[in-house]
Amino acid sequence: STRTANLSNIDIIDYNGDGWSTGYSAIRVLSSSSATTVLNLNNLTMTEPGNTGNYGLYLYANGGHMNGSVDLVDITNPGNDGLHILNSSSGDVNIALSNITVDGSPNNSIEVSDSYTTSGLLNTSFDGTNSITNNSTTATAIRIENNNPDFLLTGSVSVTTAGYGMNLVNSAGNFNNFTLDNTVIAGIRLASGSNPAEFSNVVLTNAVTPYELVGQDLTATITGGYDFSDISVAKSYIRVGGTLLNNMTLTPNPIGAGSVWRVYSSITVPSAYVLTVEDGAVLKFDLNQILTIDGSLAVGDGDGLGTKAVFTSILDDTVGGDTNGDAGATTPAWNNWGYIRVNDNSTID
Repeated sequence: STRTANLSNIDIIDYNGDGWSTGYSAIRVLSSSSATTVLNLNNLTMTEPGNTGNYGLYLYANGGHMNGSVDLVDITNPGNDGLHILNSSSGDVNIALSNITVDGSPNNSIEVSDSYTTSGLLNTSFDGTNSITNNSTTATAIRIENNNPDFLLTGSVSVTTAGYGMNLVNSAGNFNNFTLDNTVIAGIRLASGSNPAEFSNVVLTNAVTPYELVGQDLTATITGGYDFSDISVAKSYIRVGGTLLNNMTLTPNPIGAGSVWRVYSSITVPSAYVLTVEDGAVLKFDLNQILTIDGSLAVGDGDGLGTKAVFTSILDDTVGGDTNGDAGATTPAWNNWGYIRVNDNSTID
């Protein structure tokens, strides 16, 4: 069966000033039971939708298909994500979005996620002028998981204030014309082998670091299309952690002279992979973080002639400078960070 959701020119407001306008998500569209739901959502305004844990606009495919368009949506102060698109079934989802504004989300402003990856498709495109102002220093403006969105060359996305500007988890897709400003943790987070097909005209300002890498290397596509040259972007470290999904190489000065690798979360090298730490590379571990080797760790080129690689504490300003930005208020000490654990059948060179 086919169902149609035609919604236009709707204002949802907090009429009594109690902090939320709806007890659940402001608008929730569900496609289930093998049905096809056709969307035609246009000119929707939602102010303080949903209490804690609920979304502004929730598009949910659970056993059915969903397609259509969403245009001119303005969401202010939602209880959770502003726009949340989820495919949790084998159905196909194809949605064209444009002119989306989310202001004041305490979690991810926009999340597009596919939790049923063995079959079914989740395809989204973004066009027009899209604007995001997040309300959290730990959450993400745009989070993409297990799918490949298309942020079109004809559109643009402006992000102001968030923990991360983008968080890509096992995702590819096309990302064009982004401005990311005031990201408190990192401009972009890459996890689970994320590798966009296009990454162009992505500009970062006012950030402590451009990157956080979870078990993966940077890709040439991203480094070629990402501009973090503005003086307001600190270029002292790349955040790195997690379990490697392939071989990984940590180089000296990864984003400029004197920059280091900040191990914000423990690193695990599985049995099939090699972590290479080149001569001159500096790894600074946050408190209690460790490096576990089940595969191989290769440090330096083996001739003993180059600048030594350094494994040290985030509190150590003697190499790589004041990475934690505390102006020397703390000093390194024994047991600041954990250790290197070398398990059976692993190798260190």
